[in-house]
Amino acid sequence: MIKHFINWVKGLFTPKKEEPIVLEEIKEEIQEVVKPKRAAHCSSHARFKKSCRPCNAAVAGLTY
Repeated sequence: MIKHFINWVKGLFTPKKEEPIVLEEIKEEIQEVVKPKRAAHCSSHARFKKSCRPCNAAVAGLTY
């Protein structure tokens, strides 16, 4: 009886587990839309690299 009461009290304070909603159509659309974009100044990588001369030139406002 005591265990039943303790579990009942714990149940009041623990959040309920819900099943995640998976939307396949939206998931596919998001994957199509969100693709890593290439940098305009460098075609070899998508992000800034401090050792890349074209990246440094673009930050400084120069043309490489």
